Amino acid sequence: MKSNRLLRRVLFALIIVLLGLAVVIYPRYQHLFGEQSMQTVLHMSCEDLQQGCQFTVDGQQFQLKTKQAIGGAAPFELLFHGKANQVRANWSMQGMDMGPNEYRFVKKGDVSWTATMALPFCTAARKDWILNLSIDKVNVQITTVAQRN
Repeated sequence: MKSNRLLRRVLFALIIVLLGLAVVIYPRYQHLFGEQSMQTVLHMSCEDLQQGCQFTVDGQQFQLKTKQAIGGAAPFELLFHGKANQVRANWSMQGMDMGPNEYRFVKKGDVSWTATMALPFCTAARKDWILNLSIDKVNVQITTVAQRN
C-alpha cells in the first residue's frame, strides 16, 4: 500500500516537472512544431535606427528607434511604439547565418515596448543588417546599417 502511494507521488511529481518544462520550452521552439509561419507583409529600409522610422501595417501605425547608434558587440536599447500583443526581433544578414538571436520586447506602457539587444558577431565586418521584427503574427523586415564596428 505504501509503495503504491509512493509510486503515485513520484509519477505525479514527474508529470508536473514535464509539464513545467513543456511550458518553458515550447514558446522558444514552437517553430519546430509546425506552427503557422509568419507572413512577411512589409520590406523597408531604415538607414539610421537612431533617427528612427515609422511604418504602417494593416492600418496600424508603428515607430521604431534606438537611443544610441547600433554596432559592434555593445548592447543597445530598441524602442518600439505601437499597439501589439507580442513583439519579437532577430538580426540577420543577406546570405549569412547569424545563429539564434531572438529578443522579446517588454511592454512599458499601453503602446510602448523596449528590448535590450546586441548585433550578432560578424566575421566579415559587414555593416548591412536586416532586422526581422515580429508584431503578433506579422513579420516586418527592416534593412539598416550599423553606425559603428
